[in-house]
Amino acid sequence: MKNNKLQTNIVGYAFVMPAFILIVCFMIIPIFMTVYMSFFNKTLVRNVFIGLGNYQNLVKDTKFLFSLLNTLKYVLVIVPSVVIVAMFLSSVIVQKSEMAGSFFRGMFYIPTIASAVTVSIIWNWIFNPVAGIANYLLSLFGQDPISWFSDRTWAFICVCIVSFMGLIGQPIILYTASMNGISTDYYEVADIEGASQWLKFWRITVPSVRPTTLYITIIAAINAFQIFIPVQLLTSGGPVNATSSLMYILYTTAFTDNKFGYASAMGVILLVVLGTFSAIQFKVQNRKD
Repeated sequence: MKNNKLQTNIVGYAFVMPAFILIVCFMIIPIFMTVYMSFFNKTLVRNVFIGLGNYQNLVKDTKFLFSLLNTLKYVLVIVPSVVIVAMFLSSVIVQKSEMAGSFFRGMFYIPTIASAVTVSIIWNWIFNPVAGIANYLLSLFGQDPISWFSDRTWAFICVCIVSFMGLIGQPIILYTASMNGISTDYYEVADIEGASQWLKFWRITVPSVRPTTLYITIIAAINAFQIFIPVQLLTSGGPVNATSSLMYILYTTAFTDNKFGYASAMGVILLVVLGTFSAIQFKVQNRKD
């Protein structure tokens, strides 16, 4: 009996080991290296231990603080939008035929599997102030063209739109799968009681997909905190740092200014923020359950 159990455990560990090695090499070790580097004034030519000096400088760095504030704004705009729109669209899709449902899920999922660089380039063309389709559509309604990336407000909105379209696909897949697993008995009883479509959605669908909502919220928030490619390719953080994100300022600090220790401190701050946010989400969800 013990030999069989030992053999079973060995087989299980053998299957898990490749993934475990990848996680250790490309996640755990880099995290510890980042924390270690954050205590040094590290550039291409020097590596001087300065303790908490990088963190003290971050507190006084207005450019970093503004990028952190922008990142929080991205999260507050993108995450609720993704959750609400994905839940609503999924509730509509699950009522369609199997073929129509598959078509719509595929259409919404395409931006997710496509290269983020390619998608950003396409949106860059859409928002082109001279030849873009966005201004062309506005002209059909007699509206003046907009310099999308030159205005602080519109530039921020454009980045949010591009990020939203890249994140909406997976939540729709998850929500439709979760909604298809809800027992039809609940809806039949609600129909007998004369409940409206809105009441059935609010009292049956939303509570039933709560675990999925938690997962989607956390994943969307993590992706929003790490928004980078749309910022780099569409606005380069402009105008006047209006769209700069924490990941973008981290990238420019490390690979443009060659301040690797300072950038590592930014990465540690991002790690702490993400960990805190995830812990709060799990605690709130467990309390509701």
